[in-house]
Amino acid sequence: MSARHRIRSAFAKSAAVVMAIAILGIGGSFFLRGPDEQVYATQLGEHRTVTLKDGSRIEINTGSVLRISKSDGRSVWLDKGEAYFQILHDPKHPFVVTVGNRRVTDLGTKFVIRQDADHFRVAVLEGLVRLAAKKDDVQSLLLEPGDSATAKGDLLAVKKSPVAELANELGWRHGVLVFDNATLADAAAEFNRYSSRKIVVAGAAAANLRIVGTFPTDGTDGFVDVAQHILGVRMEKRGSEIVISR
Repeated sequence: MSARHRIRSAFAKSAAVVMAIAILGIGGSFFLRGPDEQVYATQLGEHRTVTLKDGSRIEINTGSVLRISKSDGRSVWLDKGEAYFQILHDPKHPFVVTVGNRRVTDLGTKFVIRQDADHFRVAVLEGLVRLAAKKDDVQSLLLEPGDSATAKGDLLAVKKSPVAELANELGWRHGVLVFDNATLADAAAEFNRYSSRKIVVAGAAAANLRIVGTFPTDGTDGFVDVAQHILGVRMEKRGSEIVISR
């Protein structure tokens, strides 16, 4: 065998090893997620509904990743994003959603969970849920309709709101965003969850303006138009960004 042929053969073998390692790496990532789990991931602006074997329903919002146990369908992990749960209660087979180091257990209810990069939130619309640190029911918290628990780091706050107000936050289930005296900054942040065209609110004077209205989740242009004509802000397009200022 010539020296050149030996070099090519060695290179081919090393490339095959690298490919094998890459494949094992990919397989490993799925294995870490668990071979007994079904993964559901939504893209930007996508809304997906999953119906479980018992008739329970999970609606997954934009940019979310959710895993469901294949064996019992009662163990769920929300890795990121937002999901609305309408669960048929079964005391013998509790429905549990794990989000980071927290666990939400259904007690016959409708609730929504949102997990962003820096905070976690669960809100109850009907029935009860138990919120606890992962594998720790001693310090659990019982949440009732209208309750929302928000956590950032180790800090946890619970707020009571009218159920109708919480329902407005679920407008995305019907393809709309509902704002009731929201700041322009908060409203823009919500729109940015659904579109690759990002709204940038420049300056506190514009960010703190308040807006009321119902808009399609893909209605970025209509939202900006209302902000211009009703709130009197300025708009400038910069590539994929729309800059709003006072």
